[in-house]
Amino acid sequence: MTNEETPSSDSGIYELAPEEKAEPVKRWVAPEPTIPMDNGAVCPGCKYKLEGLKSDRCPECGMLLTRAAIRETKQKREWGSDSSWFDSKGVLFALIGLVVGSLVWGLTEGNIHGVYDFLIYFGITAGIGWVVFIFCSMFWIGFDQPLQKTLVQTIGAYGMYSAVSALLMLVPLPGIILFFVGMFVLVSLLSEMLDIDLQDAIVLALVASIVKVLVLSYVLILEMS
Repeated sequence: MTNEETPSSDSGIYELAPEEKAEPVKRWVAPEPTIPMDNGAVCPGCKYKLEGLKSDRCPECGMLLTRAAIRETKQKREWGSDSSWFDSKGVLFALIGLVVGSLVWGLTEGNIHGVYDFLIYFGITAGIGWVVFIFCSMFWIGFDQPLQKTLVQTIGAYGMYSAVSALLMLVPLPGIILFFVGMFVLVSLLSEMLDIDLQDAIVLALVASIVKVLVLSYVLILEMS
């Protein structure tokens, strides 16, 4: 039997501890927000009833649930339409905006030209809003619905916004207050109709408002020249 020599502490030789493998850093991922399920909501995949569900996945088929898909499925059931562009709330809001805006502008100017001016203003506003939304979706928001449907939803959001803006014209308040009230309404409508986050709706509203001012200023310059 041989005795193994162990280096003493006085020899100046030290044993190195075995190198520990560093664990990879796990990236933090924000949890998916839960979607409140109202009466009549069903899974777009298996038609499972989702009323009272707290999760963002269907317990029956495991499908990831989004507001857009649930709203579209519910809309098809209620309206019996499988069209990829139809949005009942968007159509309703657009009609309300056209009626209220036309009446207010027509009565304010006292003639039919007020109605024409409003229709032109509404067309420019909704068109710019949709183009800005498409542009922003290409870079960071993304697409989760057909373009035709986003167009209807955008027209609906700006339709209701135009109705509120027309009514605000009758309120004797400073312009800056009316501007912020109108922006608050527009941001809320864009977030609800297009099913986007609040910060994205704020960016859309600001960019669309700036582009609208530039376009309308250019149109006025052309009319004056």
